[in-house]
Amino acid sequence: MKINGKWVFIDNHTIDNLEKMYEWSNDKELIEIECGKNNKILSIDDYKNNAMTSYIENNHESNSTFCHFGIYRNFNNELIGYVDFQNISENSSELSLSIPDKENRNKHFGMDAVIIALNYAFKIRNIKNIIMRTRIDNAVVKNICKKVGIKYEIEHFTENNYDIDLVRYEINESIFEGITSRLFDIK
Repeated sequence: MKINGKWVFIDNHTIDNLEKMYEWSNDKELIEIECGKNNKILSIDDYKNNAMTSYIENNHESNSTFCHFGIYRNFNNELIGYVDFQNISENSSELSLSIPDKENRNKHFGMDAVIIALNYAFKIRNIKNIIMRTRIDNAVVKNICKKVGIKYEIEHFTENNYDIDLVRYEINESIFEGITSRLFDIK
C-alpha cells in the first residue's frame, strides 16, 4: 500500500530492505527509545523479534492492531525510516516514526511522513485519535508542533531499567485538517 507525500512515500517493506531494517533493529539507541516508550514491559529481545516480524508481514493490509510502513525518499526510493501504528482501535492508536539515518534528518522528511501517516490513520483506517510521543530533547519536533498548533504534555516512563521523559501529543481529525490547511495553505 504505497502512499505518496511531497518528499517521501510510505510503503510495505520488501526483501531488498530487510538488511537495513535488521541493522536498525540492532541500534542500541533506537531500541532503548522504543522499549522505553512502550506502555507494557518489553524486553530488548522481544522488541527485536516483534520488529523484524512486523517488517516482513506488512500487516496493515489485514486491519490488525499493529502495522508498519517503511519511509522512502521519492527521488531514489531509498529506505530512510519507518512508521508504526500500535494498539490500533477505532478510537485511538499510537503513532511512532523514526528516521534512523542521521543524514536524512531535519530535511522535512519526518514531517512529510507524519502527514502521510496521519492521513492513512484518519482517512483509510478511520481512527479517531492518534497519540504521538517523542523524546523531550527533540527540539525539532517540539518546534514543528508548536508552529502548527499541536499542544503537548510531558510524560515520564520507567521501564526495563530505562528512565525517559517523553513529550505526548494527541491529534484528532479536526486538528489534522487544521494542520494541513495551515501547512499547505488550503482554502
